[in-house]
Amino acid sequence: MRRYPLARIALCVGLASGLTGCGKGLVPLRGTVTLDGKPVDSATVTFYPENEGGRTCGGLTKADGTFEVEIGTGEKGAFKGDYKVLVSKMEPLEAPAGKTETKLEMRIRASQRKSVLPDWYAKADTTPFHTTVPRDTPLNLELASTQQATAGQ
Repeated sequence: MRRYPLARIALCVGLASGLTGCGKGLVPLRGTVTLDGKPVDSATVTFYPENEGGRTCGGLTKADGTFEVEIGTGEKGAFKGDYKVLVSKMEPLEAPAGKTETKLEMRIRASQRKSVLPDWYAKADTTPFHTTVPRDTPLNLELASTQQATAGQ
């Protein structure tokens, strides 16, 4: 029986890099979300592909408004392409004091939460934000309470 140690090593390295995300074409993508000049904490930033076959990705903002994009498997980065950028944040869901809720009651209450940000940022047909990945700079999303937002370079 012939042994091919180099072939086995190459196969193992190839499989390992595929499992860790190397070679998948992910590009690091970071940014900041502000509303009327103030950082937005706990907002969901979703990158919706404008190209056929693209993959949605996104991130959650920290207290300072910064976010880092990842794909659904938790791997950091976004695939190359053009994206609409959606930003949403719902009011917190707090349990009623002194009452135990069923899962159904909690889901109903969760579905009735209101948006903390203007709705037009959360919809693909009304968002003013678009970007192309890769980018040379972080994506600064400057939201406004009135419809005059900008995507800073």
